[in-house]
Amino acid sequence: MHTMYADRLGRIWLGTFEGLFRYDPADSRILSMSETSGRDFGMVLDMAGDQQGRIWIAGTGNGLFCFDSGKKRFFHYKKGEKNSQGLNSNRIASVLMDSNGNLWVGTVDRGLNVWFAGTDRFVHYVHDLSDSRSVVNGAIFALYEDKNGGIWIGSYGGGVCRYDPHQPPFHQITHRPHDRSGLSSNIVLSICEDHQGKLWVGTDGGGLNVLEPESNSFRHYFRQAGIKSSNSITALMETSDKTLWLGMDVGGQSPGGLIYRFNRSLKRFERFELIRPKFGGVSVFMEDHRGRLWIGTFAEGLYCYDRQSNKVTHLVFDKKECQGLCGNSILSLQEDDSGQIWIGTLNRGLDRYNPMTGKFTHFEAQPNNPKSLCGNSVFSMAKDGEGRLWFGTNGGLNGRLADNDAFFSLTTTDGLPGNLIYGILSDSAGQLWLSTNRGLVCFNPKKGAIKKYGPADGLLNFEFTQGAYCKGRNGALYFGGNKGLTYFNPDDFKENQYEPPVVLTDFLVKGKKFKLKNSILFTKRIVLSYRQNFFSFKFAALDYRASGKNEYAYCLTGVDDDWVYCGHRRFADYTDIAPGEYVFKAKATNSDGIWGQKRATV
Repeated sequence: MHTMYADRLGRIWLGTFEGLFRYDPADSRILSMSETSGRDFGMVLDMAGDQQGRIWIAGTGNGLFCFDSGKKRFFHYKKGEKNSQGLNSNRIASVLMDSNGNLWVGTVDRGLNVWFAGTDRFVHYVHDLSDSRSVVNGAIFALYEDKNGGIWIGSYGGGVCRYDPHQPPFHQITHRPHDRSGLSSNIVLSICEDHQGKLWVGTDGGGLNVLEPESNSFRHYFRQAGIKSSNSITALMETSDKTLWLGMDVGGQSPGGLIYRFNRSLKRFERFELIRPKFGGVSVFMEDHRGRLWIGTFAEGLYCYDRQSNKVTHLVFDKKECQGLCGNSILSLQEDDSGQIWIGTLNRGLDRYNPMTGKFTHFEAQPNNPKSLCGNSVFSMAKDGEGRLWFGTNGGLNGRLADNDAFFSLTTTDGLPGNLIYGILSDSAGQLWLSTNRGLVCFNPKKGAIKKYGPADGLLNFEFTQGAYCKGRNGALYFGGNKGLTYFNPDDFKENQYEPPVVLTDFLVKGKKFKLKNSILFTKRIVLSYRQNFFSFKFAALDYRASGKNEYAYCLTGVDDDWVYCGHRRFADYTDIAPGEYVFKAKATNSDGIWGQKRATV
């Protein structure tokens, strides 16, 4: 006997080495389901029921069976040679129906298959040696759902792993040396999605990659595809006329040119001859509301190409007259609702340029002015759904206040993990997503709330690259780093509603463990002498999803006037407490900052 399952009618289903049987207590009969149905179930290892009264049966070697009690018949699901969306193996070892109606199917040889509710296909999860976050290796013989909705997956020889449905849905694309259809380099410098839904990715030294939606594989463009100057692609953009522009950085003189346009009919890039910077490279493209293309460079200022007149205007810093641009190293560009162009530079601050009058207005960081820029290197810019401009600098995030020349600031002092803001994207809910030198940040301007994400949440690492960010047509956000490409859809994020209980883990007097009659977990009262008035409590939240993000607060009534919020610290120290009766309480948040009501008390 491997497994048993009781259905709604009180019948007991028995999974054995010799197949599937059913025991009916009403007449004390045991029926062979193979004989009554004519099905070969093979060795049955596991069963699970769903809310519709169906029973899912794992038959090793013969696929997955489902008994529909309403129709009183079996349905058979097998691996299909031509159906990539079906089961990927017939050797089924375990099955689980979770509380959300998702069907989990563990196999002997091909990892995990999941049929998510509301879909019409299986999603396959197999072990990947290069990904420590992939499903465990080995035959999956055990599946279990915990009270937080997490799925525990146990294997033969490969250990145990846990799937967290609340884990941020970050997806990664990385370079694999032996994968010719994969990303050519892990250092991503630029990203662009075109009107066909193709994702173009510029890399450092690995040339240009384009991800084809149909095949989900990359095609590569190196020098032989018309690109003669460099394999470091620093800028990408598709303009409103569906022209794809490419800019490069060669770190020196470039006789081959630095700007190219993609000829879609010939499927090759052609050099743009009107603008040929002599040194450095192209840092950023931006199209304004009139269809003009603005091109920022690393060393030669700003160009404006008017497609209608086929003319180019060159804006530079005039060292003699101290006019024009504040600097010639351009990092970011953005047009505001009034048609003015904002220009971010390296170490020289921010310019606002009025194309109608030719006037420049300069902004820079002023240490004694809290309404000035945070830093003088403006790495990134964005305009949100309300038309407000945001600036990512080397000193934090700035938001322009209304239509005046003052700025709102957000830095590590306000909760940012790092002050280098490499990229800014606005989502459909008005939130800002920031790529930084210390991970990814979601900032809600209306609530002032900050959520921080790092490798523990599924990111490749903490470090991103300047200028490598893009918003897709379906709302997906793309950010490049030095270990590959991260993408996600903010609409897929689910807030963790679990309220973790808090328990006391230790009690110390004058720095030494105090001997209690029972474990501190079960202690409700502690009696001390008047001399034992230096003591400490230690506590912890029972939430293992991302325990490093849990925050705590405590209160000793009669001593603390209110809750003491201590961040991630899990202990409270008290000194020179007067004789009397006191009540100690501790509470905690989950990983999304929701405070739990189940408190530790003594």
